[in-house]
Amino acid sequence: VMRYECLERAASDFAADAVALGHTRDDQVETILHRILRGTGWRGLMGIPARRGIFVRPLLGCGRDELVSFLRARKIAFITDESNRDDSYYRNRIRHRLLPYLRRYFNPAVDDSIERLQESLEEGWERLEGPLLDMIPEPDSDGTVVLSLSKLEDMDDFEIYLTVDIALRERFNLFQDFEKKHYDSVKRLVRRSQSGRSINLPHGIRVSREHGAVVLRRKGASYEAPGLFVVPGEGTYLLPHWNLRLEAARISPSEAAVWNDREACFASVRFPIRIRTRKPGDRMTPFGMSGRKKLSDIFIDRKIPLRKRDLYPLFEDSIGPFWVPGVVADERTRITPRTRRAIRLRIYEESFEKQ
Repeated sequence: VMRYECLERAASDFAADAVALGHTRDDQVETILHRILRGTGWRGLMGIPARRGIFVRPLLGCGRDELVSFLRARKIAFITDESNRDDSYYRNRIRHRLLPYLRRYFNPAVDDSIERLQESLEEGWERLEGPLLDMIPEPDSDGTVVLSLSKLEDMDDFEIYLTVDIALRERFNLFQDFEKKHYDSVKRLVRRSQSGRSINLPHGIRVSREHGAVVLRRKGASYEAPGLFVVPGEGTYLLPHWNLRLEAARISPSEAAVWNDREACFASVRFPIRIRTRKPGDRMTPFGMSGRKKLSDIFIDRKIPLRKRDLYPLFEDSIGPFWVPGVVADERTRITPRTRRAIRLRIYEESFEKQ
């Protein structure tokens, strides 16, 4: 976790759009075996994702030996972490002992078998995830996710596992360190516990049974700060920092007819939406363009005085900034004939001024 946080800070410092990691096919196989031995569920067997947030892994289809041969043939220098040779680490014993043993005595193509398992599970997950995601609400104004207890009680154990896993990933942006024992503890909370009981999960997540609901909270979470506001879902919100009122709604793409400085419709945007002031390194791809551009340059092109640039609210989702009202909208949010879902944002002026 600390390594990823360090890389996220570095990406922000350099205004980078993505961070490419060097995980290979061997890392994928070792990760899945590690999780099998440790005890994991469906999600864990899907291994390392090719993309998660700003992190991309372009080498997952390439074997470690293949990569090293490529580098040596072109005399490209590389560094090997000395700790990778230390068999006191559990993962290294899988790499140096277990996998060679399996290849020699059980299946020379065990790597291919594990890769096929991972691909099959990933395809199945995509089919199951959609309907369950639709029934998991966005976080409310204090950052909690409230699940209907009656709906959970009607689910079988596997559906409860899937629902909790999706909630952790999609609503709290948490992808690792959750094991079967954690999902089982939530299942017991649903099946047997009384109102008022709660359990603690990794990353400061507290799950409580409260008056016909199962509530997920993250300790210390705050959805509001000076110059920052988080819109968890549909509704009307006051934005005190900008003296604005915001209406957010999901709509059919066919309803997306209005576009002006105060109202706009977007595709490919999901709640929660963060609203904040600009910061160095912010970049967007204006409508009609193919390349990303610094927001500071966009302000210059629009001849907006420097003294007024911090007055504009910037809207962003998990992918990044997508709208500065009256200034720019991101090309990725354009509604097309293939768009299936859209959201509409309306802002009502109190003292916000456009230039």
